[in-house]
Amino acid sequence: MTDSATTVLTAEPAVEVIDLKAEGSGALVTAVSEAARLLAREPLGDACIAILESACRSAATDRAWMYEYNADQTRFRNTYEWRSTPHPTQVSELLEVPVTMIAWLHGHVSRGRAVAINDSRCLPPASRALQEELLRHGTLGSLCVPMMDGGRILGCIGFEETTQRRRWTPAEVARLACVGDLIAAVRFHQREQAGLASERGAWFKPLVYLRRQGGIRGVTLEQVLGLRSAHDYTDVWLADGSRVLDSRSLGLWQSLLPATDFQRIHRTAIVNLTQVADLDRGAGDRWRLRLRTVADPWPVSRAYRQELLRRLGL
Repeated sequence: MTDSATTVLTAEPAVEVIDLKAEGSGALVTAVSEAARLLAREPLGDACIAILESACRSAATDRAWMYEYNADQTRFRNTYEWRSTPHPTQVSELLEVPVTMIAWLHGHVSRGRAVAINDSRCLPPASRALQEELLRHGTLGSLCVPMMDGGRILGCIGFEETTQRRRWTPAEVARLACVGDLIAAVRFHQREQAGLASERGAWFKPLVYLRRQGGIRGVTLEQVLGLRSAHDYTDVWLADGSRVLDSRSLGLWQSLLPATDFQRIHRTAIVNLTQVADLDRGAGDRWRLRLRTVADPWPVSRAYRQELLRRLGL
């Protein structure tokens, strides 16, 4: 693997635009190896959040995020976030946003250049819309690193400081750029090869956001197999085999999920009807429902059985 030396194209008091070029470095091997290990061993969403957390902690910043473009790069949305502070998350605020809001930033990152904003108060006039968004959230400074594949930009990973400004070194930026490219290769190409998303436009289906241990993960409703109560929290089973402990109650989730696809089967469980693999009406009045990719069956209470049968067309 190779690291990336950096050449500062423009250096203003508040902004540095960095062109990434290859050069060897042992630090790159460490960063990319850790990212590769996570991507190989963990479900994709969990790996992305873990990579953001690791990078955020290593750089001592307050927030890390990832955004993706639609197919023609006219819109973008946040998909993952990790925060080191208990401030409100922002990931669900930036959905289907026109690229015109970040036109100045996009002009650089789409050419494979990272942008380090050292002082959000002193940006060029062309970045006014972006500046207003940064100041609204109390962002002192930020770094945006493109995720490139085959010369095209697929999204960005970024980092923000809300408590103390920092100056990003060229070596740090280069390592993050290589990690971003690795995420891009796995996130987009593996899904296409597996036939899970034949068109990039499929990324822009509506998302629900799962809150877990400082991180935010956006998933489509089709990815949610079922939910079970865990006292004041909710365990959410996902199609990739992972399980997320969300900080909201099952009752709140029931009010959020569309009744067209989701059905309560027990006072402690809700399932996605499109993901039901088997219903066992066994002896002893003990009904069990099995969801795709979930090994253990879930109990069905008597109070919910008739409605379940009706919804399944049985």
